[in-house]
Amino acid sequence: MSPPLNAFCLMPAENGPHMAFMTGVLGLRPKRSEESFVAFDTTGVVVCLWESGHVCRHLGWRENTVADPAATALLTLRLPGPDALATALAAARAQGLSPLVQADGVLLRDRAATWWHLVEGPADGGMAVPAVTFLAADAAASGDFLHRMGFARTAAGFQAGNGVALAVQAREAFAPEAALHRRAADGPVAMPAIGCRTLAEVSAHTAWLEAAGLKVGVPGRMHEWGFQAAYLSDPSHNLWEIYATERTDV
Repeated sequence: MSPPLNAFCLMPAENGPHMAFMTGVLGLRPKRSEESFVAFDTTGVVVCLWESGHVCRHLGWRENTVADPAATALLTLRLPGPDALATALAAARAQGLSPLVQADGVLLRDRAATWWHLVEGPADGGMAVPAVTFLAADAAASGDFLHRMGFARTAAGFQAGNGVALAVQAREAFAPEAALHRRAADGPVAMPAIGCRTLAEVSAHTAWLEAAGLKVGVPGRMHEWGFQAAYLSDPSHNLWEIYATERTDV
């Protein structure tokens, strides 16, 4: 059984141009902001921006060079009430985006190659990410990866801990992505992050992953951003982080 999925980092080339979408359209509030990293105030899964060049250079990973690549994930974002949903829809249109209004909410693609499913939550609730769907060129391979990662299977997909649901969908079957589904990234465009309590737990979990047949590209060690973490890649070029930290602002 895997430790919980705690965070999901979008990895644009630069955070600055993307902040107007995160704050102005989605209405997210930063709770930690550094030179190349921003964490937003969400529950379930913490949403972050982390500039890809900074991460890839430090880890020795190839940076994505494909302009406007196919998306690798669809995040469900629960907004506090109908007014917040209406505000997000109007702001998206004002920024020149093309939201798709559906019976169960709004579908919206950002400029960091991530889809968002905006849904209405309780008016007195906060921002929450209760579900992540991985959009995969090979859905079977991605499902096998999540199983090997130790996530518990459910009737609809997987349980990621923290009450978060995971699912896999074939990208070519996701109609809004059809025009881009062949523009595969050649480097990471997103980073899901699994939170452990200690470095020993990071090491134990990565050893378990390797025994399950997964290749850990960067073994657990302390990194300059204050995390003790290991890294591996999934079949869709998402870069997974297995981390432990004493910081309380992420």
